[in-house]
Amino acid sequence: MNKYFLKILFFIAILFLTSKIDVIPKKLELKTVKIGVYHNPPKIIIGEDGLPYGFHIDILNAIAESELWNLEFISGSWNECLERLLNNEIDILPDLAYSKERELIYDFNKEAVLFNWGVVYCATDINISSILDLNKKVIATLKESIHSTGEQGIVNIIKSFGMTAQYVYTDSYEETFRLVGSGKAEIAVVNRLYGLENEKKFNVKRTPIIFNPSSLLYGISKENKQKNYLISRLDHNILKLKEDRTGAYYKSFDKYILKQIKKESKFPYWFKTLLIIIIVSLFIALLTAYLLLSDNKYSNNLSDYLKKYKSISSARDNILNTAIISFSVFSIPVLLSLAYQSILTKWNLSALSIGATSIILFFTAVFRKKINEKFKIIILTTTLFFFGLVALQIWQLIGIGTMFFLTASILITILKGKKFGIVILSSGLLITLLFGILVNLNIIKIKLIEANNFSSYSWMISIFAIFMLFFTLVSGLERFYAILLDSVDNLEHNIRKRTLQLKKSNLFLKQEIKEKSIMGKKLKKAKIIADKANKAKSSFLAHMTHEIRTPLNAILGYSQLLYREDNLREEYKKQVEIINNSGEHLLTLINGILEMSKFEAGKTEIKFETFDFYKTIEDVESMFKVKTDNKGLKFSVEIDGNVPRYIISDLNKIKQVIINIVGNSIKFTREGRVSINCRLDPFISNKMIISIKDTGAGIPGVDIKKIFGSFEQSKAGREEGGTGLGLSISKKFAKLLYGDIEVESELGTGSEFKFTFKFEIGSKEETETKYDTRNVVGIKDSSRKIKLLIVDDRETNRDILVRMLSKIGFVTKECDNGASAIECAAKWKPDIILLDLIMPEMDGKEVIKRLRQEPNGSDYKIIVLTASALEEDKKSVIKLGADTFLRKPFRQNDILEEIKKLTNIEYLFENNQNSENTPIITNEYLKKEMSELTEDILKSIKNNILIGDIAELKRISNSLDQSNLSLSKHLASLIEEYEFERITKIIDSILEE
Repeated sequence: MNKYFLKILFFIAILFLTSKIDVIPKKLELKTVKIGVYHNPPKIIIGEDGLPYGFHIDILNAIAESELWNLEFISGSWNECLERLLNNEIDILPDLAYSKERELIYDFNKEAVLFNWGVVYCATDINISSILDLNKKVIATLKESIHSTGEQGIVNIIKSFGMTAQYVYTDSYEETFRLVGSGKAEIAVVNRLYGLENEKKFNVKRTPIIFNPSSLLYGISKENKQKNYLISRLDHNILKLKEDRTGAYYKSFDKYILKQIKKESKFPYWFKTLLIIIIVSLFIALLTAYLLLSDNKYSNNLSDYLKKYKSISSARDNILNTAIISFSVFSIPVLLSLAYQSILTKWNLSALSIGATSIILFFTAVFRKKINEKFKIIILTTTLFFFGLVALQIWQLIGIGTMFFLTASILITILKGKKFGIVILSSGLLITLLFGILVNLNIIKIKLIEANNFSSYSWMISIFAIFMLFFTLVSGLERFYAILLDSVDNLEHNIRKRTLQLKKSNLFLKQEIKEKSIMGKKLKKAKIIADKANKAKSSFLAHMTHEIRTPLNAILGYSQLLYREDNLREEYKKQVEIINNSGEHLLTLINGILEMSKFEAGKTEIKFETFDFYKTIEDVESMFKVKTDNKGLKFSVEIDGNVPRYIISDLNKIKQVIINIVGNSIKFTREGRVSINCRLDPFISNKMIISIKDTGAGIPGVDIKKIFGSFEQSKAGREEGGTGLGLSISKKFAKLLYGDIEVESELGTGSEFKFTFKFEIGSKEETETKYDTRNVVGIKDSSRKIKLLIVDDRETNRDILVRMLSKIGFVTKECDNGASAIECAAKWKPDIILLDLIMPEMDGKEVIKRLRQEPNGSDYKIIVLTASALEEDKKSVIKLGADTFLRKPFRQNDILEEIKKLTNIEYLFENNQNSENTPIITNEYLKKEMSELTEDILKSIKNNILIGDIAELKRISNSLDQSNLSLSKHLASLIEEYEFERITKIIDSILEE
């Protein structure tokens, strides 16, 4: 038994017994008390002579006699009394039902005088059986009554059912009944007691609809200066009157109230007598059957029983089950006795609680084999304690209550040991002693109105309780001794059997531990090998990308420098452009390999954004239109009407997948057609299906699975060229987007690729962005010398940066290692340090760390330039203190933009060096200039952008020199800066108009 449970049980019992303690406040003096009264029989009756009498008047007179008050009764209508109370013209308004709304207006005493509720009456020629029958009826009800317009009043109840009614508000209940009797209303709403007394007088019919149970208290104005005194004296005297069974309260109750309540009783005297006979007969039958079954079983079958139960645990469980069954069976007469009590008087909380507790115990007995032993002990002990508490508190049967506690302690001793049994017994005895003291001191108050009826059946409760406890104990003890003998006889046998089982288990566990130890060593070794392989791969990728990007940086860097030379011949520019494009292609190949590495490491992320799906498909169409026309292929694009225009997903990945698949289809189709169809999945509304069909050569069945592998190609694919990464990356992108790529192909007929992905519906968002695409030739403030320290162990990398930046006007210095860079920075104080990450002896990370540790280390602005493609490097250097991070190969404008951000300088641009107000080329300005071009030229520019033909774009730009020199220069500048997306958007907006 859990010790915390015992403590909680004892604490609850103390609270239960002491919940009625009365504290008497200090008495004040009040000579005359004004009482508001209104005609509301039988509680308040205004006689023909104008004097009030009735239940509340008797109670108030008794209180006045005790407190030496002089009562002044002020009569009026219901609403007049409420108004007087609000204005503090009267001290007390009796018979005022409590509600939360009224508590905001008036103060109330705490001790209820009576309980009442609303009742619905109707005319004798109308049948009303439920609240639904009140729809569209004419209802007479008392004005300002809680049964009328209160929170739980009839108006809100009817409204909550979605019904309507016509209401006639009256000043008295008598007027309410008269309206129904005269036919001016169909329904009357009154309180229970008034209705019972006057229903025959006005010839109205009581319906089964009752509602809004409420406590009848005494109302006091919030403005009354002596309200606290009045409330305390009212509560004290009402409690005192209720305790006196022969006093004014019960005499007045019997005189005015009881005879009305008896009208509600539906049970005649003969029925009550018959119920007592049934209860007693059932008890005798249960007792006889139990004795017969017990004698037969335990006299003739004891030996069989001893063979069946062979362990202490099963013995305890069976003792517990037997006690629960016995208690449950003999609690039935007790429950029936309580039912009899409720017929005589009314249900109370304790009676309902006993019934609920017994039902829980009964279900425990039925499902005893499925319930945990500990839980059963708690239920049985709690039930016994609760019965004992009720016997003490309600029936005041000290002996019976103590017997319940004693039974609980004996059972717990048998089941859990003497220590727990003593705790239970001590708790019960302490509760009994405490109860007796509180009763003798008149501290515990018995407030139940029907308490005077207990004497008629308390003997029956006592007899049933004694038999219940006797058989609960005897059943448990009988089982206890029978199983104890069996347990002693079988103890040695069980010990030998368990010892043998333990030996076998130990041998098995030793073998299992040995095998798991060997397996653990193997797993540890395999993990070490896998970690080494993973580190080797990461190291290889880091070195490979660094070693390839480093020469690429030189190739692309010098090609950019050469291309910007003014005196370079056109044919040489073409050759430099080929070098640059080849380098860009090689960079794309490296990025593809790195993308595959990211997939393997689980580091590829989805970047959600809202975009125009129709525009994306149109861009793909434009990109491949020229190529399909050149090959003589029919190229069609179709988007179903129910496909949303703006969606949320990863635009770049979706576009890359479509381009990869369409590009392959066109590559392997010599004649016929290539088509794109976009539609929604018919079963999943947020799933897109993009079907790409071609009439190409088809894919052999053995090659279909291969085409999605990294660096895997079919024979035809190897003949056409490529890296073998496109479809592999596309398949992985599709999976990331909660979709897939499926392919159906037939040799000689063609193939169909189905690309699916999930999306969310988005909305159009437009932003206006300003761009600066001019060629930088200098720094606007020539007097300001910006010092740049270039740190790189490779001379070519330093040379590219020096050439790029010196001609613009930056002062540069070079360092080929980390140590000299730290020394130079301390002496020269550069504005910005351009730092390589991977260097011998001291790498860039260590340089950043040491620079930041210097006294003025936070003043350094550091841009990291590195050939490393690892995302971890970027995160680590930013965390160490670098200001920004650029990967090699880089574009000149990228570096210039970062320098501008860190130094807040302004640049001079080509052909604008001397302009103080150099205009920024906005989209609107470019759109105005490009609007002068013909539609064919605009489409030609867009198509060449989509297929990546830079040479043709430059040719078109140069051809505009004669007609529009300004546009020619601006367009050339945009092409030079690879602002292709910006040019495309401007062209699309012009063509749409």
